[in-house]
Amino acid sequence: MISKEEWEKVVGIGVDYVKMMAHHMPSYVYNDDRVDKIVSVGSGYVLEQVEILSHDGKVSAIEASIMTQPVFRLPLTLFDITNYILIRKRSVKPVIVPTQKFIEATDLKLLNRIGCGGVVLNSIVVGTTSISYRELLPEYRRVADEL
Repeated sequence: MISKEEWEKVVGIGVDYVKMMAHHMPSYVYNDDRVDKIVSVGSGYVLEQVEILSHDGKVSAIEASIMTQPVFRLPLTLFDITNYILIRKRSVKPVIVPTQKFIEATDLKLLNRIGCGGVVLNSIVVGTTSISYRELLPEYRRVADEL
């Protein structure tokens, strides 16, 4: 967990927002109006918590970080989509989906259709090298621009 001193250093460099799991967010981060908060919810959260967080004026968006490590990198499934829909229906704020599962560029259309407000691409999708980023990001960008 980030200390108060570390938090002040983070804010001091001019960040606009912080993304943090709700159960890792200390009250001094939550109460700090200098930055926006994207609050991540995990697989152990209940939908009522999503609803409460999404109605909170200090929360800008909800990140649906709901996959457990055993399913990381597996293809996106209909079950996953229905879970994102459940979260989206409970949230009045944008719901962001991190690429914990392997989300193909064409999946962006489906995620957009169910109301997701964005996707965070990470190494599960784009790899870890500058070459893989250069090869894969343009297709995701092309599909996103068409939405």
